Amino acid sequence: MAWRDGVAIAVFDWDMARPAPEVSDVAYALYWFAPFDVDEAELRHRHLSKTFDAHARIEAFLDGYGWTGPLDVMQAVADRREQAVKEVVYLGERGHMPHAAWVDAGWPDRWRTEPRLP
Repeated sequence: MAWRDGVAIAVFDWDMARPAPEVSDVAYALYWFAPFDVDEAELRHRHLSKTFDAHARIEAFLDGYGWTGPLDVMQAVADRREQAVKEVVYLGERGHMPHAAWVDAGWPDRWRTEPRLP
C-alpha cells in the first residue's frame, strides 16, 4: 500500500500479476475490500465489525477507482474468485506452498461457496 499522511492512497498487489481485463483487478479488489465474507474471524482480521456497510464500500471503491461503465459486481466477483480458486488448486496439486496447504485444508471448497454480501 502507498500511504500519504497516514492515509492509504494506493494498493499494489504483484502476487500472480499478469495481463487481464481491468474488471479482473476491480473484482478481486472488491472481494477483499468490500468484503464479501460474513465469517466473524475474517471480519475481525480485516478490522471490520458485522455492522459495516458493504454496499457503501463497493460504491466508494468504484467511485474512487473512477469506474464509469456498467458492472454486475456479484458476477464479476464470483468469476474472479473462481479463477483464483482454480489457480490455487492448480498450484497446490503441484506442491507449491502455501497453495498445497490450502488445498489440503479444504479452502477451495469453502471459497467456492462465496461470494456473498453480509
